[in-house]
Amino acid sequence: MLLGIVVPPRPASFRTPCPRGAASWRRPGRGWFPFVPWIAGVLALWALCGFGTDAWAIDIEPSDYTPLPPGTNLVALYSVFGDYGPLSIARGPTIREATGAQSVFEILRYIYYGAIEQRSYALQLVVPTGTLHGEIAGQKLPSDGGLGDLLVAGGVSLLPHPQPTYNVAIVSYTSLPTGSYAPDRVLNLGANRVSEDVQFGYLQAMGKRVWFDFAADAVVYGADGDAGPRHQTLQQQPTYQLQSWLSYSIDPASLVSAGYSALLGGTQTLGGVQNGLKTQSQQLRLAYSQFLSPSFQLLGSIAHDINVVGGFKQNFGLTIRMFCLF
Repeated sequence: MLLGIVVPPRPASFRTPCPRGAASWRRPGRGWFPFVPWIAGVLALWALCGFGTDAWAIDIEPSDYTPLPPGTNLVALYSVFGDYGPLSIARGPTIREATGAQSVFEILRYIYYGAIEQRSYALQLVVPTGTLHGEIAGQKLPSDGGLGDLLVAGGVSLLPHPQPTYNVAIVSYTSLPTGSYAPDRVLNLGANRVSEDVQFGYLQAMGKRVWFDFAADAVVYGADGDAGPRHQTLQQQPTYQLQSWLSYSIDPASLVSAGYSALLGGTQTLGGVQNGLKTQSQQLRLAYSQFLSPSFQLLGSIAHDINVVGGFKQNFGLTIRMFCLF
């Protein structure tokens, strides 16, 4: 039971609600330029956190909910790259020209698997580090780099005797405000608040070669009382996510997969006023994983947003993961 793979949230540059809006804006003229500093101020709150800290639910990769024997330790290393743009604002413009953001994260993850009365459980710690940089309408945003928000999690199988080909489990992820954060900075690795993600996961083999994975998340957020240059209170409504993978086993050691994810909710308010940011998107995914030995696996996955409202659209996302069991 890998308990889901945490993927850094998109640098929804607007932390004061990262608007993912509709109307499309052409190249901004000089009369539009005064609007840019306002956007930068709003962005100061977005706080892109390494592991889908609190802005997004926890992404899963194929077979993440496979139960492992009690006493197993897993150490995983992730390299995660994201390229984002344009930036849409809910009920507002979509800023396209010279607008985008890039994130690079290195993530260390440790998981311990155990059992209580034959019911499988897993405990884990996730430590993200990374860098963020970007621009809006040609205006460069101050970059951030260093430690992201730590993530601690615990999950348990809902089946008394989970099988290698079938599992149902629930996991609780808690994001801690340990990451780099400055209220007057547009891009932040830390979110400056606590969040809680409860994820329901399902794994089912369909015959000998086809696998189906499904997860449903609900994320609740604490308030950030020091958001933006005016040190206002940022609040966010719950985020909900549905995601699935359909996989084909080429041989016992390799798996090719296609996936889909949908995010809803997450409307933000800054000082009690909606700032145009939310967590609303639809995404397509592809993945390939290969066991090089019974205890060592490599995985690569790519992602592309097909629709976004209230934030940056992810043009391309790449995750490379390797893990070792011992």
